[in-house]
Amino acid sequence: MTANPSENSISAQAISRDGKYLTYTDFLSRSLYLLAIDSGELRQLPFSTQYQPVDWFADGTHLLLENVPNGELWKMSIMDSSLRKLWTGTVGLAAISPDDSNIAFVVAEHEIWLMGADGGEPHKILTSPDASLSGLAWSPTSQRLAYLRMAGTATNL
Repeated sequence: MTANPSENSISAQAISRDGKYLTYTDFLSRSLYLLAIDSGELRQLPFSTQYQPVDWFADGTHLLLENVPNGELWKMSIMDSSLRKLWTGTVGLAAISPDDSNIAFVVAEHEIWLMGADGGEPHKILTSPDASLSGLAWSPTSQRLAYLRMAGTATNL
């Protein structure tokens, strides 16, 4: 759907749940790109700091973004590019539940937190001090959350 030169490759991307939009960022700019897949229309949204797309909300008009320098989570409207901070602190990765009620996210590689889709009531739901946590995925009913737990050391083969 898009291509960038190797010296400025795409750093993060997300396709909307309805398949209408692709949003992405590259390594060199502080812009977020929004591509309407059917028409090919491309909008460049410049920001003063770099944001990366994390996930789309089900309404198809809002994005969950990570502020790259500090790892905060933000909600952005694709209609007017307005931003609203949801979480202050460093996040490793995040996922929005299919019913848009919650956002799960990893903090410091060893904790999984949950908050409302509006950023309300954040609370820790799991700590794993001896392993790194990643790979968040919601069940289709939004009732369960899957994750990867990686313990031990990695070796190069």
